[in-house]
Amino acid sequence: MSVDSLAAELGRYVQLYRAKGKDDLPLWRSRYPAFPPVICVLAAGSRAALERRRDTVLALLRSHPDLRRSPEVSIRICLAEDLADRGPFAPIFLAASPADQPLNWLVDRDAGGSR
Repeated sequence: MSVDSLAAELGRYVQLYRAKGKDDLPLWRSRYPAFPPVICVLAAGSRAALERRRDTVLALLRSHPDLRRSPEVSIRICLAEDLADRGPFAPIFLAASPADQPLNWLVDRDAGGSR
C-alpha cells in the first residue's frame, strides 16, 4: 500500500468516529464503550525505509483536517521490529496527534508511568 493510501485509510477512522445513526448517537457506541485507538504496525522493509514510511504517514495524518478537528481519535504507528524486540509496553509508538516522544500502547509517556 502506498504511503498516501495508508494515510487516507487511517484518516477514514475519523469518518467512523463521526458517523451517527438515526438517533443522532455515534454508530460506534453500539459496539464499543469508548472509541478504540488505532494501532498500525509497519513491517516488510528495511528499518530505514519503514522509518521513512512511518514519518511520512504521520506527517500526512498530522495535516489531515478531519483528524485535527477530532483529537479524540487516537492513531499510533510502530515498527514490527520494535514491537517484537521491546514489546507493547515500551515507548515505541508515535502518535498521529502531535507528540514530542514515543508512547507505549497504553499511551503512557514512558514504560513505567501511568495515565
